[in-house]
Amino acid sequence: MPKSLGLEDADEAPRPEPYQRLWLMVLIQLLDDAARRRAGGKPRGGSRRDGEAALAQVVECGPELRFVCLMAGLNPVWVSEKFIAGTWPGRIGKLRGFPLRRGDSEDD
Repeated sequence: MPKSLGLEDADEAPRPEPYQRLWLMVLIQLLDDAARRRAGGKPRGGSRRDGEAALAQVVECGPELRFVCLMAGLNPVWVSEKFIAGTWPGRIGKLRGFPLRRGDSEDD
């Protein structure tokens, strides 16, 4: 069972398993696509329709978001609410270390 990530303080959060890190990157891309569409753009390498689908998944807490969050060990409702409220960090660059503890390297 995946460890729960994202609800604890970043300093106290358990280090994600390698497969969780992969799913976190999938989630980050989904959120980035949704954020780009919400801002009126289109996702990198995709169409506006792809962006609309990503935005709908995140805002409606759709089955794809729920699956990706399950695999990443995150609560999909929490992720959706953070995104809707505008309190999710946003761009991929700001999320790369999330939810790793400070000082952990992404490359190991």
